[in-house]
Amino acid sequence: MEHVPDAHASSAPARIIPFADAEALGLTRRQLSREGLFTPSRGIRLPLGSTGSVAENIRAYSRLDPSCVLTHSTSARICGVCLPAWLE
Repeated sequence: MEHVPDAHASSAPARIIPFADAEALGLTRRQLSREGLFTPSRGIRLPLGSTGSVAENIRAYSRLDPSCVLTHSTSARICGVCLPAWLE
């Protein structure tokens, strides 16, 4: 697993951080609530300006619910298929 810098450091981690992983890395709830981290969904922290790929983002969401199924537009995004504007 990649090293995640201390949340008080000047630069935030450049990837999505599932909450369970953050706790395992020793980050506190306070660190995960700090300015510079966005919460796109319960249990996920995303550094502002993150460079995570679509696949990395989807992987983080799917880890929250192991029974989830990804289909259609999600698969198209991961594969880089052009989507109509209403799906973007």
